[in-house]
Order: sequence, then structure tokens, then C-alpha cells
Amino acid sequence: MAVQREWATPVAAGAFLLSAVTGVLIFFHIDSGLNKFVHEWLSWVLLGAVALHLVANFGGFKRHLVTRR
Repeated sequence: MAVQREWATPVAAGAFLLSAVTGVLIFFHIDSGLNKFVHEWLSWVLLGAVALHLVANFGGFKRHLVTRR
């Protein structure tokens, strides 16, 4: 099964957005009880989503690394 960009990219972006929001809430001590728990677990979801995004876009990523400016 190939990882598809159609869902890997939105999952990575959504996980980043939710992780950023919970991180800002934690920073400003706006605790609703589950902020820290959700933030910690969303960080794992974000790492997995970024890995899937990298797999889905590996060809372009590889070309980017070998291109000289």
C-alpha cells in the first residue's frame, strides 16, 4: 500500500495545527484539564504524520537535497 499525498499532507498539517494550539495554551497556563495530555499524544501523531508525508513525497525531497543552488 502506497502512502498518498492526498491524506498524508492534511493529516500532518492538522496535527501540527492542533499541537501548536495546545502548546500555546500550555505556555500561557490556560489549562482545561486535558491540554497537556492531548498535546503530548498529538506530538506522536504529528511525528507519524510527518514521517508518512516524507514517504509520500520522498522523490521530491530527494531531488531537493541533491539540487545545487
